[in-house]
Amino acid sequence: MFVIAANLTAIPEQKDKFLKIVGDLAKGSCQEPGCQRFEVYQSIDDPNEFIMYEEWTDMGEEATKLHTAAEYYKRYSSERNNIVAKQSVKKYQVMD
Repeated sequence: MFVIAANLTAIPEQKDKFLKIVGDLAKGSCQEPGCQRFEVYQSIDDPNEFIMYEEWTDMGEEATKLHTAAEYYKRYSSERNNIVAKQSVKKYQVMD
């Protein structure tokens, strides 16, 4: 099991667009084989701060190709610089 945790700060003027694109990314990703969970959390203290939390059974080459080829991922990737002010992404492996 692998986890990806992304801390994102939406550009305030683009927050509605951010929410739509990130929502589509989460919804689409949940349909992919290997995606166990993909949730987006909004900060209580700052409404422009979010965490994308993902759990995957596979992060191999084929799974990554499938994910990055999806339209919802391509849209997020192409729009990211227009809707995200700051981003930090960490990947984790579940310890047995």
